[in-house]
Formats: sequence, C-alpha cells, structure tokens
Amino acid sequence: MYDNNDCNGERFEDVIGDYILENFVEIINFRGIPYAYLKIMNDCYQKNLNKYDWLIFYEIDEFLFLKNCKNIKYYLNQTKFNDCQKIQLNWVHRSDNNFFYYKNISVIKRFTQLGKNVKKNKFNRLGFVKTMIRGNITINITNNHLLNEKIKGCDGEGRFITYINIIINI
Repeated sequence: MYDNNDCNGERFEDVIGDYILENFVEIINFRGIPYAYLKIMNDCYQKNLNKYDWLIFYEIDEFLFLKNCKNIKYYLNQTKFNDCQKIQLNWVHRSDNNFFYYKNISVIKRFTQLGKNVKKNKFNRLGFVKTMIRGNITINITNNHLLNEKIKGCDGEGRFITYINIIINI
C-alpha cells in the first residue's frame, strides 16, 4: 500500500498495524509529496511488472464491483481479454447516502445514490475509469487512468476502445 496522506494525516499503522507487523501489508511512504499519484503508479508498476499478470490502481476508499463474476481471477482469465493490455472499467462516484455512522450492511446496499458530480449522460468524456494493466509491458504511465497510453485497451466487456469512446453505464 502506498501512503500519500499529508505528513500530519492518519497513519495506516494506526488502522492496520497487525497486518504490517505480520508482513502481510507493506507500506510505501509517499507522505507529503504533492501530486504523487502518477509517481506512485509508475513506482508500483516498475517494481511489480514482472511479478504479476495484472496490476490495478485503486485507492483505499474505492471498490471493484464485477457483475456475474465469482472473483477477480475468473474475470481476468476470460478469453475476451486475451489481446487486451489494459481493461478500463467505469468509475462511478457514489454519495455517502447521508450515513454519518457505520451501517452493518454491504457497501453495495449502503451507497446507492450517485455523487453530485456524476452527469447522467451515456458517454464518459471526462475519463472516469479505473484501469487494470497487464504486467510485462514497457510503459511510463503519464495519465492517472492510463487513457492516452499507446497500448491496446478494452472495456469491461472485452470490446477494444480508445479513450474517446468509453461508455458509462449508470
């Protein structure tokens, strides 16, 4: 996990200290570095591109929801992704539904309302996607969502896309 909180912000050690002590989670310090996201993505990708088939860049408050798939491994091993170098999934902002305290229900049921910044249009012209990228590709990541990278991209259904025609399904 990459920690890019401000220097005086909450520390992962305070929340998941046991996992860190057991070497289940490694914390990589990027605290206090302005606009660190691209640096983090490149650092992570370069360190891991030969270790893993796929890498995914998600923030701690984001969730991956794959319809009709029992797990991420099953999803990524589908033949429709054989020729894809990156898979770009819609990134939809959800509101907190005015829940200020924890509710013991699934996040899918808890966060049902769209965020105020989501436009209800069919085309996602702003590039609100999260990207999974294959390992073993030589690339310098230049965009948070890998939109303009010169590698073969497809949507979550395996259709080849360019960053201009990413369709959002709300």
